[in-house]
Amino acid sequence: MVFGNQDPAKVGPKVEESLRKDLKLNAPLEYTTTAGDAGKTSAASVVGDMAGALFGGHSDLLFSIDASIPTPPGTAVKALVFRQGVGAYVGSLVYTFTMNRTTAAPVTLDAPKMFGSPKFSGDPTAAGKLNAAGDLAKRLNKFARTEVDLGALTVKSPRIIQLTPEGTGTRLVVGTLPKPVNMGMSFSLDAKEFCDLASSVEKALN
Repeated sequence: MVFGNQDPAKVGPKVEESLRKDLKLNAPLEYTTTAGDAGKTSAASVVGDMAGALFGGHSDLLFSIDASIPTPPGTAVKALVFRQGVGAYVGSLVYTFTMNRTTAAPVTLDAPKMFGSPKFSGDPTAAGKLNAAGDLAKRLNKFARTEVDLGALTVKSPRIIQLTPEGTGTRLVVGTLPKPVNMGMSFSLDAKEFCDLASSVEKALN
C-alpha cells in the first residue's frame, strides 16, 4: 500500500483492485475520492515527511477513498492516503457497517488487559450478547491493528471499535491498518475479514 506517486487517478484504482481481490468480486466497486489537507509537494515537505518517518509522526492527508462494499448491505470503507516524500501510502482504514439491529446505548470493545480477553462494555444487553459470542471480541481486537511497518515506514493509528445507535439501527465502526501478507512483501486491506466480523456482530445481536 505504498505508491510512487500522489495522483488519486492512479492510486484509487489500485486500492479498488485490492479491495475487489480480497472480496473475490468481478464487478468493479464504486468509490469516490475527497481531497485532504496536504499542500503541494516541495523540497521542504519532503524533508518534513522524512523527519516524520524517523520520529514516528505521519504525513499530511492527501485524499481519502470511500468505497461501498455490496455484502453485507450497508458496508463501506474509508481509506486515508497520506503523503510520504514524492509518493503516498494508505494509512488508516475506517470500516463501517449499518445493521437493522438496535442498541439502547453505545458499545465499545475495551482495550485488552495483560491477562484475559477483551470485553465489550456500554449498553448491558448488547454488550452481554457480544461477550457471549465465542471468539468475536478476540477477532475484532486482532483486526483493529494500531501499528504496521510499511517497508521503512512505521504507521500508527488510534484504536477504534464501537457500535453506536443510529436511527432505527446501529452502526459498527472499526479502524485498522493494512495487513502484511506474504511475509510482509505485500499488504491486504482485510475487507473480507471485516465483512465476516460485521455479519457475526449482527448475528450476535439477534
